[in-house]
Order: sequence, then C-alpha cells, then structure tokens
Amino acid sequence: MPNTPFDFLLNGFANPLDTLLGATEVYRGDDKVVIRVDMPGVDPGAIDISVANGKLSIMAEREPFEADGLQRVPRGLTGAPGSYRYDFPVGHGVDTEAVGASYDAGVLTVTLPVSEKAKSRKVPVISGEKAEPEKAASRSRRDAS
Repeated sequence: MPNTPFDFLLNGFANPLDTLLGATEVYRGDDKVVIRVDMPGVDPGAIDISVANGKLSIMAEREPFEADGLQRVPRGLTGAPGSYRYDFPVGHGVDTEAVGASYDAGVLTVTLPVSEKAKSRKVPVISGEKAEPEKAASRSRRDAS
C-alpha cells in the first residue's frame, strides 16, 4: 500500500528509541492506522492525547511504586516510573475529529481514521456522448429550439 495518507507515520517515528524498545506498534489498514503504546502502570485518567498542528502527542506520567522498606532495582526502562511522551506526525488524510483511544492491560491503543475525502475511490471513465453530459444536454436543448 504505497503512497497512503499514513506512509509518513510509518516511516517517521519521532523517537527511534521507542521503536527499538518495542514500546510502540503501528498497524495500517485501508481506512485507519492503529498505534499501540506500552504504558504499564499508568492511570488511564492521567494520559493526555492531543492532535494539533500536524502532530499526535501522547503524554502520561507513571508514579513510582512506594512501599516501606522497598527500593526499586533498575532493570531496563520498561515499567520504570517517569514520563511517557510520544509524538507522531499526522497528515491531512487523518480525520482528526474522529481520533479515538482506549487503554487495557497497560497498553494504550489510539485509532486514527482516514477522512472520507482522503480515501481512495474509483473514478468511472465514460466515453462518447456520455463523456460530456453537460455539453450533450446543452446541445440537446439547443437542437430542440
């Protein structure tokens, strides 16, 4: 599916480290793109998603686990407390009014639908007298006079 409204998204992650760590997944279909972002331990109410100026931004904060007498042992970045921030370029083909999101089992799923105007459509080819219906109708009226 080359040259779709979402090629820019699949070819231009804002943060290459996100891709390297497997923290984001992008899926493309004919009518939408789905972005899945691993955000374990994040309160869904603390996730901020916005679409503005050609950019989809996802921000969230993961609070540290606190328990008396326990100290976190660093083991990579996944699940670490701190801020999440992801930025994705969004083209004109996205229906920004219909972007949706859900959060389940530590994974945020954002759906970006293709606007009806941007979807590919088949253009019929007509020939002969039918090729110029307005001129043909105009000619018929003139001939009838």
